[in-house]
Amino acid sequence: MSNSAHLLQPSTPDAPSGAPAPQGGGGGGFGGGGITSMLFLLLPIVLILFMMRSQSKKQKQIESSLKVGDRVGTRGGAIGKIVKVGDRTVELELAPGVTVAFRKDSIEGQDVDPKKADDKKSEKADDKKVEKSDDKSKDKVSKDKS
Repeated sequence: MSNSAHLLQPSTPDAPSGAPAPQGGGGGGFGGGGITSMLFLLLPIVLILFMMRSQSKKQKQIESSLKVGDRVGTRGGAIGKIVKVGDRTVELELAPGVTVAFRKDSIEGQDVDPKKADDKKSEKADDKKVEKSDDKSKDKVSKDKS
């Protein structure tokens, strides 16, 4: 029986035959690294807190910039013009004569009027064309001088 117990118990070349085998892995890697496992747990938590903080700052900035006459969009998809700004709420005019109260934190931001956006794009394109033509005329003038 002592012979079978000796066969079941692993041994190392340095250890005496009756000594028990060492337990657990070393201190490195994933097996025993307490710092490594804590890092894997804390890193996502820190990232989530950082993202929440930046979103909170952005929302406070949006809420503080609201004024009567602004065209805004809500999280629910409603788009309207601000008629009244209160401490915690704003009243939006969704259609002529239809006003609805929303909480300030439900405002996503200012809505861009598609017509005005198209006008701005066309103005920018015109500005670029003017700049290119100015560059060409400067090149012609410099060639004429030489």
